[in-house]
Amino acid sequence: FNALAPNRDIPEGEQRDRTDWDLAFCGYRLRTNSGTSGDGLGGAIDLGYGNYDRWTSAGQLPADAPWVEDTDTDVYVTMSQNDWNKYLIEHQLDFNENPWF
Repeated sequence: FNALAPNRDIPEGEQRDRTDWDLAFCGYRLRTNSGTSGDGLGGAIDLGYGNYDRWTSAGQLPADAPWVEDTDTDVYVTMSQNDWNKYLIEHQLDFNENPWF
């Protein structure tokens, strides 16, 4: 569990009742401070694959885009780098234009 500002880790188990953290990374899973992960006002939106440089502010997000709060089964990253590479090859996509995180 990590607070983006200031940059510091929150010990496992202390995150549930705290609102001073933003993201949690555990293996392939990504959590936000929302829903079952914490009491914060976090959430995530699927921006699709590729060209992430175009997103520079929350104001650019589509107004009707669905935000998702954490559940025990949602809001996590499922592809390993190996899985992503296989996906790129299968769909004949450029590795440089579609980096894995």
